Amino acid sequence: MNTLLGKEKPDLLFNNPLKQKVYVFLKNNPGKDYETFQVLTGDQSVARQHFNEVEQAIRARDERDKAKASREEVNALFLNGAPSDRTRNGRNGIEFGSSEKEAILKKTEKKKLNLRAKQYIKDHPDCTYDELTSALGFKELSRPHFFSMKTQLRKQGLIPGESRTRRSRKGEGRPFRTAQAPSEVSSGPSPIKTIEIIETIDVSGFSEEIREHYKSHVFPLLKKLLPGGQGLQMVFLSDPPTIELRRNSR
Repeated sequence: MNTLLGKEKPDLLFNNPLKQKVYVFLKNNPGKDYETFQVLTGDQSVARQHFNEVEQAIRARDERDKAKASREEVNALFLNGAPSDRTRNGRNGIEFGSSEKEAILKKTEKKKLNLRAKQYIKDHPDCTYDELTSALGFKELSRPHFFSMKTQLRKQGLIPGESRTRRSRKGEGRPFRTAQAPSEVSSGPSPIKTIEIIETIDVSGFSEEIREHYKSHVFPLLKKLLPGGQGLQMVFLSDPPTIELRRNSR
């Protein structure tokens, strides 16, 4: 059965007549395998290798066509801008999606409500946050933003300064906080530690292997053999190159 394609693809040409015969068969019967070819055509002269090479050539052409179509889409998007499913504003030629339109409308509406809130504060300088939100129904206005508005209008001289009685009335019902005493600090003298140098070894001629031997073998052995060995420290100094065996003592 012949399969109709949405877009006719250019034909492939093969110098080998057997391959050309396979190509014509696959063009009219896409997706058929080698065994089906033999059954339908009855041609035993075409080898499986011929069939496989034609299939590979067809796949390579299809991949090239897909890559070319992708490049054309990218170029069109680059030249034409955003996809065409976005709505265009006919007044100024700027395109906005539905989500962007909603964000702009919300921002404009919020700006209007902020102006109404400022005007309400001007008319009622002693208003509280709850009074303003209940009067305007502006639940999106946060409490910090409300106090910021009042501070800004007060600095501009558009509303009078807040009275002491008003501030005290606002503070009603709040728990009274007492100043906490600073934590006590011991005034006694801090203990002074002294370092006792038990032994000093000149390591100017030591190689890295010998120094590592002192770290990994000699020092652990000294900590076991000497009394109070757990408090020993082995310090490597560079100028002059020495090893000091130390112990902290008070």
